[in-house]
Amino acid sequence: MSNVNKKRSVQSKALQDRHSEQVHCKVTPKESLEISVTAKKCGMTISSFLRARALSYEPVARLTVEERELITKLSQCRADIANFTNAINGLTSEEKIKLFHNRMLMEKWYNEVVPIADAVSEFIREVRNMKMLHSRTANDEGKEVAL
Repeated sequence: MSNVNKKRSVQSKALQDRHSEQVHCKVTPKESLEISVTAKKCGMTISSFLRARALSYEPVARLTVEERELITKLSQCRADIANFTNAINGLTSEEKIKLFHNRMLMEKWYNEVVPIADAVSEFIREVRNMKMLHSRTANDEGKEVAL
């Protein structure tokens, strides 16, 4: 295929993929507001949101301020756990044996680690309860789809 034909083919495909058709429907003012708010929560325009819903996609709302705060807490917990791990890895074998044979120190360390592990577990439970553990946008076949 010549360069001219390839260029025409690409231009033709671009015209076919362009959103040029319109579909109209009437909604109540309440429905219009709900559509607008939901599209905004998903970070989408009203057109892209309605197109996605009409094509059986399920856009998911972006994270709320509360959800972002939970992720920040999880990140802080992860950093604390990494710091504990790095501190232990930095010890020599003799120091590790000495450390882990000191009951009082181990209890203190355990008491500091348990709340972190509990916070991570609680966060995961909350995320599961909010059903945030699925793909951001999926069609009926479960494939992830970019809009």
